[in-house]
Amino acid sequence: MLPFLKPGNFDRRKGAGKGMGFTASEAAKEVGKSLPTITKAIQSGKLSANGPKGGPYSIEPAELFRVWPRVAGKVEETPKVRPEETPGNSTPLTGEVDLLQEKLRSAQALNERLSDEVSDLRARLDAEAEERRRLTALLTYQPEKPTPAPVSEPAPQAQARPPQRSWWQRLRGVEA
Repeated sequence: MLPFLKPGNFDRRKGAGKGMGFTASEAAKEVGKSLPTITKAIQSGKLSANGPKGGPYSIEPAELFRVWPRVAGKVEETPKVRPEETPGNSTPLTGEVDLLQEKLRSAQALNERLSDEVSDLRARLDAEAEERRRLTALLTYQPEKPTPAPVSEPAPQAQARPPQRSWWQRLRGVEA
């Protein structure tokens, strides 16, 4: 009898021999899912697997990738390259970088000069406004006149009204 056809080498519950399927954790890594997601899919019947309930599963690759696509390998972060570590083929860019840095310095110098000029003009404007106020006050100088004390007006005399009669007196025609 051929060695691979021995009864111990082919057991339906454990898959079609060694190395033929993924374990649940290997399957989770292959498709980028969590282990509980894989086992829930097996228990619900969404994913078929060989193996005893609650035991190690053997999941066929075709069956696994039928349900979920294979995840591409992890993308490694691109290392940051320092300017001194760049290859020598960047010499055409060095001249352009130097030119741009010089333009930046000249723009910053212009910005500083214009800021100083604006500050100077504001100071001049404030001084002119103060001088204008002072001259206006000199031209329109009028000494204060003493304000007369308010005259209290006599209270208006109340007009003498005849005494009011009660309704009984009015009814009887009695004069008060």
